[in-house]
Amino acid sequence: TGDSLWPDSFSREGKPVEKASSIYGDLFIATGLFEYSKASGEDKYRDKAKEILIKCVKVYNKSDYGYIQDIEHPVNHDKGLRVLGHWMIIIHLATQMLKYKFDPELEKIADKCIDALMNYHYNPEFCLLNEIMNHDLSRPEGPFSQYVCIGHAMETLWMLMDEAVRRKDRQLFDFVSERFKRHVEVAWDDVYGGVFHDLFNVNKNLWKMEKSLWAQEEVLVGTMMLIEHTGDQWAKDWYEKMWNYVIDKFPLKQYGYPIWILYADRKITFEKDYDRVGHFHHPRHLMLNILSIERMLKRGGETSGHFMIGT
Repeated sequence: TGDSLWPDSFSREGKPVEKASSIYGDLFIATGLFEYSKASGEDKYRDKAKEILIKCVKVYNKSDYGYIQDIEHPVNHDKGLRVLGHWMIIIHLATQMLKYKFDPELEKIADKCIDALMNYHYNPEFCLLNEIMNHDLSRPEGPFSQYVCIGHAMETLWMLMDEAVRRKDRQLFDFVSERFKRHVEVAWDDVYGGVFHDLFNVNKNLWKMEKSLWAQEEVLVGTMMLIEHTGDQWAKDWYEKMWNYVIDKFPLKQYGYPIWILYADRKITFEKDYDRVGHFHHPRHLMLNILSIERMLKRGGETSGHFMIGT
């Protein structure tokens, strides 16, 4: 009720155990409610999703919003920070809802996300998106000034491309896609292949050495989007490169299990005992890219036509 957030966890009996640590949970709940609304035709769930999204934006805009983002080690910082990963979920949900039905209130939210991500989180010193900014979107001092969650950045940039497609804005699409390409090339591990997802310090070239399945799959979504809408040869080459790497390294079928490795070391070393399954990014990338392939097949391999000459 009000501005309160859904609990982070519940007991087996359904009683709240942990209070929400961020707006992430509510945004994912809103995403699910909206998709259910589309599937069922019941608009009340879309209305509820919008209500939650508006609430999350209101909470996020408070100067004392208390989301804690650790880099390599816990750090002390002011509250009210702006988080690229938050804009990411907000813009994607707004885009999906606007595709279904235009809403000026949601359009305004999408505009704010685009401005924050492209004009403020983008750091012109090293041409990458910082994960954390001050509440007023000024650049923070200390470790956050050097921190790039490059996995989030690649994920966010394909979502911005998707929003540009919805708007039929070729200039925005090209602008965003060049930044997407930059992040993919910087994140790629030239020694062992694949992309890293965390760059703790740009100037010191200090990376988190583990690899995640989800970061590889965000590259597959973004490159497929470029292929579908523009036929970009760079995207075709990188999709093939990433696909071959993922299929070679991440399926657990080669070890006798039906699922996929979610996190691993730099070389993707198999660990028999593991406690987490990829239930979100993995199926999402499969569904999005299957839909893209089906649309391209229906067009005989032609690009989407969303961006005609002069648009």
